[in-house]
Amino acid sequence: MRVLVQVDRPSLKGLAQVLGSLGFSISIVYSIEECIEFANLFDVNTILLPFDNQRISGSSLSRLREAQISNPIIMIADSHDGCAAADMLNGGADDFIAERDVSCTEIASRIRAIVRRHHGFSQAVIKTGLLSIDLDQGTVRFAQRPVHLTAMEYTILQYMALNAGQVVTKSCLLDQLYGDLDAPDLKIVDVFLHRVRNKLSQVGADAKIIATIRGVGYL
Repeated sequence: MRVLVQVDRPSLKGLAQVLGSLGFSISIVYSIEECIEFANLFDVNTILLPFDNQRISGSSLSRLREAQISNPIIMIADSHDGCAAADMLNGGADDFIAERDVSCTEIASRIRAIVRRHHGFSQAVIKTGLLSIDLDQGTVRFAQRPVHLTAMEYTILQYMALNAGQVVTKSCLLDQLYGDLDAPDLKIVDVFLHRVRNKLSQVGADAKIIATIRGVGYL
């Protein structure tokens, strides 16, 4: 999952680093303008937006929603403020988290829960036929047999599972893998998909479990 973090204080940069160590792909921006631009250019799963005071943070939140940014947004506050949390949630935020009161592990779990619900899944384990992907544990099984994937391979399969039934473009997969980094050629996506298919076939899956839609992407 790619998480876009707007950093305005050291603690948020630290949170971004911890989330990266927990398996999230992290992209960092430093202003609401950069946040809007990035969200329009790249495919991100959720946005962490800093909360300082209601007027400034509310304005940032409304600017994102007015820019038609529909990604889940989580407000990150230094400490809990019940009234402000209610205002942010009513204003379009999907969650309001006080850094001092919640562990990074819980924040990670909240992000995963919000992202999967955003894609229409109520449970942490996504099942497609005999294939199951546990978003919380980061594990993959086919017919109850474990499938051992690298971080990049898992990122691709996870994104495709969240978007099951939809054609996923190479550009979207490249965004998930590299975000704003100097991404290689789109052909790298074909390489990773080939590896994922091979590993799935080794445990009995049909090689066509991930179908190629020529000139468009994958299904």
